Amino acid sequence: MRDETDHVAETPGDDLAWEEHVPVQEQLPLDEPVPYRLTTKGRATTAPGTVPTLRVVEGGHTDLDDVAGTARVRARALRRAGAHTLDIAEELAVEPLYVEAWVADLPVPVGAARARRRRQLTVVADREQDEQVGEATRAQWRAAADDGRGEAVERLAREPGLHSGLGIVSGLLEPDPHALVLVGEQLPLLAAAWGWVRATMGVAPGVARVLVRHEPGVAGDRVAHETASALGVEVSAVATTRDGARVGRPPLVRLRVSDPALSGRVLGWQRALLAEVTDGAG
Repeated sequence: MRDETDHVAETPGDDLAWEEHVPVQEQLPLDEPVPYRLTTKGRATTAPGTVPTLRVVEGGHTDLDDVAGTARVRARALRRAGAHTLDIAEELAVEPLYVEAWVADLPVPVGAARARRRRQLTVVADREQDEQVGEATRAQWRAAADDGRGEAVERLAREPGLHSGLGIVSGLLEPDPHALVLVGEQLPLLAAAWGWVRATMGVAPGVARVLVRHEPGVAGDRVAHETASALGVEVSAVATTRDGARVGRPPLVRLRVSDPALSGRVLGWQRALLAEVTDGAG
């Protein structure tokens, strides 16, 4: 006897009998609209008038990768064209600190500084003004360094506890005639150095601008809030940028205060400490 479960249709009639038991797919009403949602990019393409205007939220930090808009693209294009960092910053009306972050992965153009000087020399009036401003800044910086050294010698002798704080600051200090710059990977150490500068030099916290370079997989908002909390500054003063070179490493924090007098004063303190150490070693 043949097993019915293994029956294979051998005649057209058998095929038709089997197909009668196959369920028929219900036809969809193609004339009815299908609900969907457009992405912001899709709305900007099909109905630009429905896209809300972006605005900066009060108290929010700046994510250079997300909020910079065309400034970052223009900065990178200018860098590839051989522009100096300060020229790019002037062209885009942004902090040089931000330009450094946007173009950090691009090679430094050969002769950029020389080209910048040549451009400054094309107009005599501008050249003289730039030289006067630059020399005035350097003179202010040197005078502040001299005054700071004298001040440090007196205060370090009177307040020995200042040595430890100055030692931390000196290890993180980056020389710059235009600004006080502290750079480091250890946020608690940087916070201690910045706290020492504020307390010893009488600096208001609101003057600092901070750039944090962090690994791509970390949320910029969290990094900004942690940094602002540790340094005692507003979150809006902290800018973050993703950096593939930071993968597996702590964020690199760069704190900048645009004040030649403060920079020179701290440098004077550092020189006094170095002289003290050198004399003691001798």
